[in-house]
Amino acid sequence: MCKCVFLALPKRLQSPKEIFALIEGSNSDLSDLSSDDEAEQTATDLSSGNQPESEDESSGSSSDDEPLSSLQHGGVGKVQWKCQSSFSPTVTTFRDSPDDVDTRAEWKPTDYVKMYLDKQLFSLVSQCTNVTSVAIKGKSLNTTPAEIERFIGACLFMSCVSFPRVRMFWQRGLSVPVLAEAIARDRFSRIRNSLKCVIDSDISDETKKNDRLWKVRPVLDRVRKGCLQLVRSRDISIDEQMIPFTGACQFKQYVPNKPNPIGLKNFVSACPDGLVVDFVVYQGTNSFKEFPPVLKLGIGGTVVGPSGRNI
Repeated sequence: MCKCVFLALPKRLQSPKEIFALIEGSNSDLSDLSSDDEAEQTATDLSSGNQPESEDESSGSSSDDEPLSSLQHGGVGKVQWKCQSSFSPTVTTFRDSPDDVDTRAEWKPTDYVKMYLDKQLFSLVSQCTNVTSVAIKGKSLNTTPAEIERFIGACLFMSCVSFPRVRMFWQRGLSVPVLAEAIARDRFSRIRNSLKCVIDSDISDETKKNDRLWKVRPVLDRVRKGCLQLVRSRDISIDEQMIPFTGACQFKQYVPNKPNPIGLKNFVSACPDGLVVDFVVYQGTNSFKEFPPVLKLGIGGTVVGPSGRNI
């Protein structure tokens, strides 16, 4: 009956004589060890002068190539912080641009709206709506930029005066004259069914893949352009904002403890007086500029960025 012998070999052996000395000191036969291929291979390597690599040496050569995010605390390659006597951060000098309020002294509410929605955008929406109508129904709606402007104004009015149904705005006894006289009910429905700000066939597949808001991108870019034209104060606040939306959308989110918890998340940069100077609609990890993962900024730090801002 074979006897199992466990030999406690040191990590490094100077010569094969030490192996035979340990074997002779044990009460086992050499035949018990002859079937152990691993021991024979070890003896062969030692007799040829090859020394086994220690675990520290084998892992130390590749630890320098590992990113900081993959290193664990307390292990090999732990980040060593150095204490310095002085710290000189890079501070950007703020250049305050005065706001000429006198130029807006005679502005009307429509003038403020035109800062974000101009005639060029209405012309684009009118053209794309007519093309879409021909593609779907085979007949153009023949809309004009002025009619699209009235349509957008009717939508803004409906968002302030809420009725259970859209058709109630034109019902007898409930209709609102300012809305019913601006656009007819059936005309409003036909424009809404074909409303477009882009022509789908002109958008490449790569753009559709990278930008999930490509259907409304011209509107978002024009509104953002109006925000960037505002005077940016020295102190600004960056926080998330919910755009209320309950329709079908891939990146619709539910954020509790918000006035409108269901909708699209929007990161907004605002001045102390409440004016929005920039925004980015969150549609996933590709919404912001990419930074090295070793910085471990998180979603909040990525919005601002270490050497410049996304918004």
